[in-house]
Amino acid sequence: MERCYDTLQLLPPEVSWAAVPAAIPGSTELPQLGLRLVCSAEGPGFRAATQGTVLLRPRQPGDRLRLSGGSKSLKKLMIDRKIPAARRQNLPVLADETGLLGVHGIGPDCGRLTPDRGWYFRFEPMCVDPCHANKDEGESTH
Repeated sequence: MERCYDTLQLLPPEVSWAAVPAAIPGSTELPQLGLRLVCSAEGPGFRAATQGTVLLRPRQPGDRLRLSGGSKSLKKLMIDRKIPAARRQNLPVLADETGLLGVHGIGPDCGRLTPDRGWYFRFEPMCVDPCHANKDEGESTH
């Protein structure tokens, strides 16, 4: 339990994770965060043109995100949105060689959105069906 601004919250522990290359096109799983990034030629999601290697990574000092109202450091943006400090490293950043494309839970970099070219990106929760997680093939439930 942690005090976060004016409330007490039960937060998951901060998870240690490292940058991983994103499958373009395809699906990239971050099981330690319970998330999956899906990249496809068609929506849904936000569309952005990429340059070079695309990574899913933790935030880094100096990261900036362009929003409709202008550019802000990711640190300041997370503080303004009252994202608890313990959760900030667990929000994956999608970036290529020229900068941020988007941040899970915050949104895309508006300066990188493209209407007519690029890939569609979206984050999805990784769900495990407890009824099917440990069943052997051909095993009956009756």
